[in-house]
Formats: sequence, structure tokens, C-alpha cells
Amino acid sequence: MTYGAASASFTAAASGTPAPTLQWQVSTNGGATFSDIGGATSTTLTISNPTVAMSGYQYHAVFINSCAPGTATSTAATLTVNPKALTASIIADPTRPYNGNTSATLTSANFSLTGLVGTDNFTVTQTSGTYNSKDVATATTVTASLSAGDFTPLGGTVASNYTLPTTASGAGHITKADATWTTDSNSKNYGDDDPMPLTIGSGSGFVPADNVTATYGRVSGESVGNSPYHITATLSPAGVLGNYNITNAGANFTIHPKAATWTTNPNGKTYGDADPNPLTSGSGSGFLAGDNVTASYSRASGETVLGGPYHITATLSPTAGGPYHITATLSPSGVLSNYNITNAGADFTINAKNATWTTNPNSKTYGDNDPNPLTMGSGDFLAGDNVTATYSRAAGETVLGGPYHITATLSPAAVLSNYSITNAGAAFTINTRPATWTTNPNSKTYGDADPNPLTTGSGDFLAADGVTATYSRAAGETVLGGPYHISATLSPAAVLSNYSISNAGAAFTINTRPATWTTNPNSKTYGDNDPNPLTTGSGDFLAADNVTATYSRDPGETVLGGPYHISATLSPAAVLSNYSITNAGASFTINTRPATWTTNANSKTYGDADPNPLTTGSGDFLAADNVTASYSRDPGETVTGGPYHITATLSPSAVLSNYSITNTGASFTINTRPATWTTQSNSKTYGDADPNPLTTGSGSGFLAADNVTATYSRAAGETVLGGPYHITATLSPAAVLTNYSITNAGASFTINARPATWTTNPNSKTYGDADPNPLTTGSGDFLAADNVTATYSRAAGETVLGGPYQITATLSPAAVLTNYSITNAGASFTINTRPATVTANNKMKTYGDANPTLTATVTNVVTGDTLNYTLATSATQCSSVGPYAITVTLGSNPNYNVTPTNGTLTITKKHLTVTADNKSKAYDGNPFTAFTVMITGFTCGDGVGVVSGSATYTGSAVGATLPGTYTITPQVGTLTATNYDFTPFVNGTLTIGYGTCTGSDPGGVILQPINADGSSIFPRSGRTVPVKFKVCDANGNPISDPTVVFAGTGGQLTMLSAVRGQIPNPDESQYNDIPDVAFRYAGGFWIFNMATSNLNAQTTYTFRINLKYGSITFVISIK
Repeated sequence: MTYGAASASFTAAASGTPAPTLQWQVSTNGGATFSDIGGATSTTLTISNPTVAMSGYQYHAVFINSCAPGTATSTAATLTVNPKALTASIIADPTRPYNGNTSATLTSANFSLTGLVGTDNFTVTQTSGTYNSKDVATATTVTASLSAGDFTPLGGTVASNYTLPTTASGAGHITKADATWTTDSNSKNYGDDDPMPLTIGSGSGFVPADNVTATYGRVSGESVGNSPYHITATLSPAGVLGNYNITNAGANFTIHPKAATWTTNPNGKTYGDADPNPLTSGSGSGFLAGDNVTASYSRASGETVLGGPYHITATLSPTAGGPYHITATLSPSGVLSNYNITNAGADFTINAKNATWTTNPNSKTYGDNDPNPLTMGSGDFLAGDNVTATYSRAAGETVLGGPYHITATLSPAAVLSNYSITNAGAAFTINTRPATWTTNPNSKTYGDADPNPLTTGSGDFLAADGVTATYSRAAGETVLGGPYHISATLSPAAVLSNYSISNAGAAFTINTRPATWTTNPNSKTYGDNDPNPLTTGSGDFLAADNVTATYSRDPGETVLGGPYHISATLSPAAVLSNYSITNAGASFTINTRPATWTTNANSKTYGDADPNPLTTGSGDFLAADNVTASYSRDPGETVTGGPYHITATLSPSAVLSNYSITNTGASFTINTRPATWTTQSNSKTYGDADPNPLTTGSGSGFLAADNVTATYSRAAGETVLGGPYHITATLSPAAVLTNYSITNAGASFTINARPATWTTNPNSKTYGDADPNPLTTGSGDFLAADNVTATYSRAAGETVLGGPYQITATLSPAAVLTNYSITNAGASFTINTRPATVTANNKMKTYGDANPTLTATVTNVVTGDTLNYTLATSATQCSSVGPYAITVTLGSNPNYNVTPTNGTLTITKKHLTVTADNKSKAYDGNPFTAFTVMITGFTCGDGVGVVSGSATYTGSAVGATLPGTYTITPQVGTLTATNYDFTPFVNGTLTIGYGTCTGSDPGGVILQPINADGSSIFPRSGRTVPVKFKVCDANGNPISDPTVVFAGTGGQLTMLSAVRGQIPNPDESQYNDIPDVAFRYAGGFWIFNMATSNLNAQTTYTFRINLKYGSITFVISIK
């Protein structure tokens, strides 16, 4: 047969009179010896579930009856069990990321065995396998080589029952490995060539043998404003890239502005003076000469000294103190955006006043509160500032920690910044505090250890200091050497320096010690010598004092004269003064002599006459006393009446009072007759009634006249393991049994096991759910009274592919199970896939931005699990505006039934900045219309070519004709672009100036007779000085229209300043006597006959003509 067949059966038959009984026997050694098979007494022997190890066993039947020879044996049959073949397969799709080779890593969960019997199982320990390909696209199967050493039997499984497989294969896959290419950012300065190569980078997660490299390119563009530009890395070789999930984000290429610095020179003034004009000077470095960068200067407002000097930046409020920050405003603004400009400005400083505050020193006694106020002081500040002080000191309350620094905090704070203050503070001293420690006297008894602590004491220190004392005393341990001085050592040491301490100590006394010498009583036997020494004794003296005693007693040698008093004399005398001694002595006694008479025991057989003499004996008395004995016994002639006591009577009586006599007598015994009763063994099947009668038996050695018989009973019990049960034979009649010594060993009664089966129902659950409780149900054909039930467990595992899992039924109560031969095959437990969803989350980004990280919402996944899926979109960084699908691609999720739902990536328009270009023209009477804009903010290599339409314009520049500056405000107009919208809008400036005049006289400057260099001198005489100038239009023609020429002053002069000084002789040419009230146009010039009569002699005047665009300044002096 093959292992796993249900059973094997052998049949034997025999006949005879009486009908023979049968006993099957087995030989496990090739027929050399056979042994009984328990309970195998029927004609058919069934062997359930035989194993390969039993192959070769031989079986025969032995038939037995009461006829000679009494037994007959059948021929032997041989059992052959062949191993069962197993097959192995690889399951659960073993998967790993790409690593460049074909090796596979396996676990026991990756193997499935087919052909197992019942609950047999193995763990397959092979951990290595081979994929059919190293690449993701073509790796579909895994194969593993197996040997016997790769199989570990589980439970009661025996490996020899199977032919084990040598290979296993099944589906397996290699997934893409995660890899990242990191591109390094790079840059250049505006106007330089791109570096070659553009940048460098490196990869992580790639297999070295794949030799992945990259080449680089970037989005086109050369301006700082549109920087940074995206760098793209293109990887190779293409043939290996399909094995990777590659993250390749690229990097940024930045164009940096050119560095330039404007250095503003610091300056200052005395408080109350006017600012210098110009405020300061400065210079630039790093600017291009063609940009003609210049600066005008202003500073933060403020005229007070708040303290310092300290630097105030341009971010401070207008009321902040000096130094005041000087700001340089550079121009022309149109070129400044091409520079990374350092323009730190400079400081304008107002200086502070020196002042001193003097603080007075002070002190207190240790433990007292600080005085209030702590101290006094004064200073040399301005009285109007009303400067005062509050005082604090450094923390500390100890004498040694001082002196402590006193700090004066001045106020009001608002005026202190106007001073440079010296404020040194002062010293605060803490003086020592008087204190006394009182030590209490103490004592002890001689020989005792000193008390611990040695004594107690107290002091009047501050409670918070927690001052305590430890005590010691002068050396000495005798009563006469005392009293001894006690010293107190105070602590903690850290606080003691705060006190002036009195510490006198106290006296320690040693008192005498009570002690007792106990003398032990003693004795001797009459006529013996006194013992030497007479006795012993001991005392509770100190061991070191080595106190001992010598002994003597009162005279006397008779028993009746005693007891006699024993006296103890102690030494050494030198130490005895340290004790109060009790020494009572003891008694000495003379005792009687002990003696024993020993009587010998004797016996006879039941019914015989007593021996004569009855017995013999002897004693240890003095020979001269000639002590002898006569013997008698108690009456009686039966076994159970004995033993009978033998009594010895001693003589002569006159000497016996000198002894303490032991005379116990002896025993006289009548013995029993030996006999044996033999009981036969018997058996039954578990659950059947006992046979009646229980068994049979017979006796030997009993007297026939006593007619001895037996009845049978057995030990209680109805289980197989409880047996065999002892059969007891109870003999009768009881009256004669005491005359015998009976051997009655009884026999064995055996209960054989009953066959039974437990059937377990299969069950299942959904992956991730808890197992059902109970795990399953089942039933069996056991005796109802045994109430056999089962609890269920299953093989470990929580995956769908790992199942089905074996359910094991554990039966109870255990106490009854041994009464059965049980079939319990278990059942299968299946785990079903779990429903789950993966929903891609909607995303949004702006055109040209990198794609956002794609995410998804996962539902109904068991905690700790991660679903295998990927998210992808066709949209790239530079995909056009619009919606793009985010697709969910599911991987292998064997435990789940996953429903995917796609999402949407929406790309919105990027903002472009529209800046109106600054414009200028010479006055020609016509409005300016040639407005333009600069559009910036493009990405993905786009330029203005992607924009269609044009901007429109509003603002004061639209329709302006007169000289001046006007705002150009751009509007979206018809501008449009597929991937862009337009915001913000930045204004520009339209400047309408004057043209260059034709002819010899320049425009926009003072003309003769006033010198443009300020050297003109005129008399104060009531005559007028002609003030002349002209401005021209775009064609070089002088402008006569006052609304075009003059600002809101109506064509008048504005005096700017007047400075008195020594004036040389006047130039008296070209003047008249008719003053004008305003400029008038005549002869191609604007002229103003300015009166001098209202001007002061010896004074230089500066005047300004306010034009519609700009102004003309000139200087004249009055003699």
C-alpha cells in the first residue's frame, strides 16, 4: 500500500473445543520476536494510517484454549507501506525590484505542496530561486531547486512517508526599481556664455553595470528677469531605462545681475545747524560708463540727539535720533535693473553729552531685610531732565559672598539717550550674626557602645540655614577615667561664616555595668572521686576583660548528706571595679548506681508445650550482691492472643535499694502457617459492562478443613489510561484466616480503547477581517456521557494566496480522549479578497510650473498595508492650459479587489507683467501716440511671439502736449495668449521737454547782459537789469506761448537766496529805467526788466525762473 491509505487489515481464524481466544502479535525486528498488540483479540486486525516506518512489520495471531499444548500460532503476514509522492509549486507571485540579475528571494509562504496526507505538512526553507529573465518586461516565472534539507516536517509529520520534490516553479515578476537622477543647478553672469558642459549630475538607485549617464539642455533665454531657466537631463542607454521608475526633476540655470556699488560719503553737522548743500557726495564702481549713473541725496528727518552715537537706518520713524541715514537716489532708472547694486548710504551724526551718577555704599546684618530704599545717590545731569535713580543689588545673603554690587537704574528713559553716562554703582556689605550652640551632657553603661548620636543640642541660628551638629568626645572607656569632654561640629559649613559662634561642648559619663557569674551545679556517683575541676561556670562580663573563676565546696561524701554548696572566686581584680557583680554559687549531689536485668524473648509453634525453663537472662549488678531471677508468663495458647509477657522476679531484696533498676521482661510468641491464593487476569472494551463473575482463582497451603474460598472485585475506573485496574480476591471464612500468613496478589483488569471520529466544518473570511469566533463548528461520534467538544485554531497566515489554511480541532475534555482511537482530520479555512478603492486626487498647477506630486485617496485598506499602484498624467511642465487625466494603474494586490478612479490635473494660465516703456520728445504742440510696452514673465522658452493683439493706454500722458512729465498707464486692450493672462500692469513716464534752439543763443539758460557764471554786478540805483532767456520747440524755433514756457508762477522771478558780502565795482552797461512786473516776449526772447531799487547793496542774489519743464537759475550781485 501507499502511505495515506486509510488502513490495512489482516484476518486469521482457528477452531477448537473449547473455542479458542485470539491475541494478535507484532514483530518490529523481522520476525525475531513478537509482542502482544493491546486489545487486538478479534479475528480481523485493522491497522489505521500505517506509516512508511512500519513497512516490514510482521503480524501473526496466537490462538489459546485450555487443551494442551494450549496455543496455536498463525503464519506471519508482512506489511509494506510505500512513500507517497509530493509535488511543489511556487505561489504568491514572488516579486522584487530590478537589481540587474535573475536571483529571487523566497519564503516558506511562496511554496505550495500537493499530495499531503491529513494534517501532515512541511515548511519549505529554500530561500533562493531564479527568474527566467533579469529585465522587468520579460521576467514572468521563478524556478527553485529543492533538496531533502529544504523540508522541515511540522507537528507529527514524518518525512520518510513521502518522496520529496526536487524542483518547484510558478509565476514571479521583477518590478521597476526606484531611481533618481539629480541634476546640479548652475549659473552664469549676465552676458557670459553658457558653461560647457551646461552642468553635471549623478544617479542613485541605478545598477552600476547599466552605466546610466546624462546629457543636458536648458530652456532658451538670456535675461536676468526671466531667470531661472529649467535644465533638462536626457538619460541613456535607452535599453535599460525601462527597468526603472525614474525621478528626473532637472534643475535651475540662473543668470545673475552684474554687481555694482554706490559709495555715499558720511557727513555731519552741529545740532541746530542747517544741513550742508549738497548734503554729501559719492561715487560708483562696477557701473557701465555708458549708463551715466549719478545720485541725488536725502536723509531721514530729525534734529535731536537721542544718545549714541548709534546708527539709524532709513527704516526708522521720522522722530528717531541721529545719526540720520543719508539715502542716495541713483539715475537714470532705466538702466539700474541691469545691476545688483550695493547702495548702503551713509550716516549723518549728532553727538551726546557726558554725565555721571554717584551711588553711596550701604550694609546690613546677616539675616536682616535689606534697607528700604537700598541706598542714596546723585548725578550731574541737566536739572530740567529731572534724572533720578532706583537701586537694586546683586543677589546674595551670605557674609563671604559680599560685598554685593549696587546697581542704579536711571530714569526717565526718554532723556537718557542724550547722555554718555558713567554709572559705576557701589558696594553693599552683609555683617556676621552672633549665635550660640548648646550641647546636652550624656552618659552610657561601661562596655556599651557610645549612643548614636552621641548627644543632642540646639542653637539660635536662622531656621532657613538648617544648622545641625555632629558630636565626638575625648577618648576613654573606664568608669574612673570619666567624665569625657563632648565636642559639637556644626554644619553646613557654607552658612557658618555668616555667624560669630559660641560652642562650649558638654560632659560624657561612663556608669558601672551589672554582671552575674553563674556557677553550674555538679554531682558524682557515690564512692567516686570529686571531678577536677569541681564544676564550670560563666558570666556576662565583657569578653575583653577575660573574667574567670576557681571553685571549692562544703565537705561531705554521703548521698543523704547532700547537696553540698559550691563557691566561685573571680579574677582579675583590676577590672572588677567596672561591674556590679551577682555571684550565688551552686549545689553538688551524690547519685545512686544504675543497673539493668535483661530477659531473653522465646517462642513456640501453635499447639506445642512451653519450654522448661521458660527462658534465660542476666544483669550488670555488683558481683558481691549475687543478684538472680525466676521467670513466668501471661496465660494463652492462640496466635492472635500473643505475644505473651515474660516477667523476671529478682533477689535478694536487701541489696536492691542501692540500685536504680531497669527490668522490662520479654515476649513469648505463637507463629502463623503460610498459604497462597492465585487470581486470574481479565479485560473488556471501554464502555461495556464488566464480565460476571469478574474472574476466577484457586488456593494452596490452606487446611482442607478450613474450606477457604474467594469472591472478586476490582479497583474503580472506566478509562483506558486509568487501567489496568487491580482485581482483589476477598477470602472466607474470616474466622480461620488469622491462623495463616496469606499471599493474595490479585490480578489486572484491562479496558481497551473505542474508535471515534471528529468532523470539522470548513469556513472562510474576508482579507483584513478578524477570524470568526468561533473559528468553525464540528461534531463527533463519541459517547454522549463524555460530552466531547472541540475548540478550533488554524495555520498562521493572513493572505489570500497563502490559503487555504488548515483548521485544527483540539478536543476536550482531555481526561476522556485517551479512551478513544480518534480520527480528527481538521478542515480548510479560506481568506477571500477585500474590496478597496484608489481615487486619484485632482490637482492644479500654473503653466510652466513643475507638475505637482500626484497623490490618491485609498479606502478600505487594512492598517499597515500599502496598495500597489502608480499614478501618471500625460501633462508635462510645459503642457498647454487645460485639463489632463491623472490615471491610476494597478499593480499586484493579491489580497484586494481594487476599484481605480482617475483624477484631473488642471493647468491654469501664468501671469505676464506688462510694463509701459518710458518715452520722451521735444515740444511740438502735438500729443504723443507711439506708446509701447515690455511684456515679461514667460516660461518654457516662450517669448513675445506667443502673444497676439496690443495694449491700450490711459493716464495723463494720453493727449498731453505741453512740456512736463506724464504717467503712461497700460491696459490689456486686445492682448491675448493661449497659456498666459496679463497682470500686473506697471506704469511708465512720458517726458515732453524743449528742443535745441537754432542760432547763436542757446535755449534754457540765462542770456546777456547777465553772465551765466554768476559774475554779473549791477548798481543799486533804481535802474533795471534785463533778464533774458529763450526756449525752442522741436524744430529749433523760439516759443512765444507763455502757457508752453512758464509754470504756474505766471512768468515771474522767484528769489532763492541773498548773501551779503564785499562786491566789486559794477558793470553799468545795459540797463534801463522801466521795470517789468512779468516776463514778456520780444525779439525772439523772453525778457524781464528787473528793478534793483528794492535790493540791498553789497549783496549777492540767486533767482529762479520756473518753466513749464525745468527751471533757469542765475546769480547777480548789487554794488
